Amino acid sequence: MSIPSGQDAAIPPAASGGRWFARLHTLLVLMLVLGCVGASAKLLSTVIMGVPGQAAFGFEGLRLPRAQIGLDHVLTSGTRVVRVAVEAEIRNSGHAPVVALLHLFTWLPGALTFLLALFWLTRITLPSAWSDAALFSVTTLIHLRRIGKVLILGSVAAFVLDLVAKSIAARILIEGAYVLPGDLAWPFMPVLTGIGAYVLAEVVRRGHVMSDELQGTI
Repeated sequence: MSIPSGQDAAIPPAASGGRWFARLHTLLVLMLVLGCVGASAKLLSTVIMGVPGQAAFGFEGLRLPRAQIGLDHVLTSGTRVVRVAVEAEIRNSGHAPVVALLHLFTWLPGALTFLLALFWLTRITLPSAWSDAALFSVTTLIHLRRIGKVLILGSVAAFVLDLVAKSIAARILIEGAYVLPGDLAWPFMPVLTGIGAYVLAEVVRRGHVMSDELQGTI
């Protein structure tokens, strides 16, 4: 009878799942750190935007309704322009603090929504890397419901604030400006993801109840 070597021996399912969750947790933490660094850099650029006299950063995401762009030497033979949409970074030193504050509302709520959801997701994967029972626990249920709530409410609030901020900034910075629905990031995917988190939370809740009933039966 031969004894399997370390390379041939099968990895227990629990250990394999724990390793997978540990790698996933490391990846999520790395994403969270990079997201915080990116948000901090964006926040710094927004603060600089509010300083009168500087021209390093401008308001993003606004269309210029009457911009003229020559495309004669760019298009190939037989190609014609159907519609042109121009987007530029613009600033007004006289309204720099107000414009910077409006620009903050265009991206910060969405960034906070993403980072909060990612943070609570790391709170789920960390204990799950050490115990399978932690995956179907009350703590996981609470974190999933938090993720669902912050994704649904946070993304909708971020969309509304983005619309209001861009509409006000457009009137301050551009004559005859307008904000089209296509200029905004509609929160369809975050809302659907939040609903999915609530559904997953219900699955975890039922699994937790069944586990308690099974232990009581034994």
